[in-house]
Amino acid sequence: MEELFDLCDENGNLLGVTETRSRVHAQGLWHKSAQVWILDSQNRLLLQRRDPSKQTDPGKWDISVAGHVSAGQSVLEAALRETHEELGLVLSPSELVMVFSVRREYLQPETGFLDREIHHNFLCRRDVNLSELVLQPGEVVEVAWQDLRAFQLRVEGDDPTLVGRPREYTQMFSFLGLPPVN
Repeated sequence: MEELFDLCDENGNLLGVTETRSRVHAQGLWHKSAQVWILDSQNRLLLQRRDPSKQTDPGKWDISVAGHVSAGQSVLEAALRETHEELGLVLSPSELVMVFSVRREYLQPETGFLDREIHHNFLCRRDVNLSELVLQPGEVVEVAWQDLRAFQLRVEGDDPTLVGRPREYTQMFSFLGLPPVN
């Protein structure tokens, strides 16, 4: 069965309407997603490399977890579910701090794919042993730790191997007290 999403307006207010994933992306309907940034005690960010078969940003490095909010779920529930699905990591709700939300519109001209999402960004501080993670086939092909400042340098250098999230990167770096590198 195809995944269902609750529709929202451009400010994230739920509309009381549910639609299929394919229709949401074909028509560019607003919906929500949850992003999780996992930082360890050494101030390293857990990165995931997206599967090369993904429709958007195939094979690129991304923040720890990112996924849609399913119909009937809260953004917190989606963040917990996606973390478990993508990494095999079980978090408790108290480990996630909601930091900010960002409105993002993404058009893929060659396919007509139009993604309009409200990205809800959570921070989790936790030491994780990479060898204990179970990566979701078809979603994640690799994980790695990267020093947060080194990651910021990649972002500010427009590293083409990273998923483009400029507003989210800037807001999280600011929240974490990292001044711009340049």
